[in-house]
Amino acid sequence: MTNKMTYAVALSNAIALTDGETKETLTKLLDSINKRNARKSTSDKPTKKQVENEGVKGRIVETLRNAAEPQTCKAISEALSLSVQKVNALLKQMKDAGEVVRTEGKKKVALFALANAGADSEDEGE
Repeated sequence: MTNKMTYAVALSNAIALTDGETKETLTKLLDSINKRNARKSTSDKPTKKQVENEGVKGRIVETLRNAAEPQTCKAISEALSLSVQKVNALLKQMKDAGEVVRTEGKKKVALFALANAGADSEDEGE
């Protein structure tokens, strides 16, 4: 398997082959790329889209909490007036995070429910 050719790698290769003023200019350019990459990788601030998606995830949780039984992605998307693709992507993130569970219904249709739905009903009984 080969490594992906990035601008940083290409510049490093070009620096090794040049000298003088060209080498100095390419080195400065490589330094600026490395600084930018370092800032991007250490940024803890969520993007505008990530903040928006957290709100949508909250709406998905409320929809599942109010449902009597597990819901399909399509039913959730219709209830929230969102695209099936967006809801599907967010449900996958939520499943990976352990917030929802995925089961299969009739004809292998994916059904989603809150992961802690059983824990809530047990707490109420105590």
